[in-house]
Amino acid sequence: MAASDLLDLLKKLDISFMKDEGKQCMTALVKLLYDSQSHVQNLGMDCLGQAVCLVDAETAKEAVSSICCEIQQRGTSAETTALSVALRVMSGRISEDADAKKVLGSLAVPIASMLSNSPDMPSDVAVDVFAALSDVLTHAGAQVATDSEVVNQIQEVLLSFISHSNLSVRRRAIAVLGAFVVHVPGEQSEKALAIIFQRYEACTRASEKCILLRVLVTIARQCPERVTKIVPSIIDREINLTEECDREERMTVLLVFETFVQHCTELVAPRRNEIYTCAVEALKYDPNYNYDDEDDMDTGSEAGDDFGDEYEDDIYEDDEDDTWDVRLSGVKLLAAIARSGLYSPHDIAQHIGTVLIARFREREDVVRAEILATYATV
Repeated sequence: MAASDLLDLLKKLDISFMKDEGKQCMTALVKLLYDSQSHVQNLGMDCLGQAVCLVDAETAKEAVSSICCEIQQRGTSAETTALSVALRVMSGRISEDADAKKVLGSLAVPIASMLSNSPDMPSDVAVDVFAALSDVLTHAGAQVATDSEVVNQIQEVLLSFISHSNLSVRRRAIAVLGAFVVHVPGEQSEKALAIIFQRYEACTRASEKCILLRVLVTIARQCPERVTKIVPSIIDREINLTEECDREERMTVLLVFETFVQHCTELVAPRRNEIYTCAVEALKYDPNYNYDDEDDMDTGSEAGDDFGDEYEDDIYEDDEDDTWDVRLSGVKLLAAIARSGLYSPHDIAQHIGTVLIARFREREDVVRAEILATYATV
């Protein structure tokens, strides 16, 4: 039977496989991932996504364990990517099926073991594996929590990967660590949060601090009550540093303030004026451009038109100018403040509205669009 015909059949089936049939089917489908033709590999992934919900929990775990072992053994070979994508497809399909969700918790063991034993796996493979682990933690966190050894292993793996050299892997690990703290109940997730905050307080490198703050942002967005005890300490530490730090650190701090304003509003109320000032200063931050000169040029003679497009490009375009990210973060923080209820409508219109109007001349389209959208909200 052709793989495409098998996929059609699996989609129509409304009964589960017998145990032996399920094992034979899963074994055959995994072999499709090693085919030299990419379209056959893709069909194999889709078939596995359908079949994994039609077999018993033990068979599904065996298939996932087999894929994880192959990923470890094959390293950087071409088939590894197909295997990792199949793993992601299978976990996502199980998480969508209410009857199959009980299988998810058992998948944590082979996935965590693979991550522990393969710290140098290709970045695209690591992203897929973390996506699968995220499905497991999000939908079966309580089930995973019953095995303390697995929980410890997952915690150690995630804490090691949040400092990964690859940005995509680092971001995915941060998101999964947030899911771990939010969805895995018990002392272990509390311990993980405590470790994250201790590392944040002790760190001296800006890059490490940004990573840890982004983990805390992920947690605060999903489960604000988990970070209520540490929000005041973070604000106290960061409130006076936004103008002294580099671009990446400043953007991260602004993101932290935006998240706290949205999800921990009562806790930021005592420092609302200082946070508002941080947002305004960030919105005005444009050291590579003099807006006063622009006004003088516009109100002077009409000779400026003679300079043509190249002259305008030199003024408005700078491929190396990335300060607009800071201004965008400032606008988003102002938007969060405007929606938060920290200020009265009169104060919002008078202060935030006035600041936004003054920045209508913003030269970057994406920032100007955000300014206009925020002004509409005000």
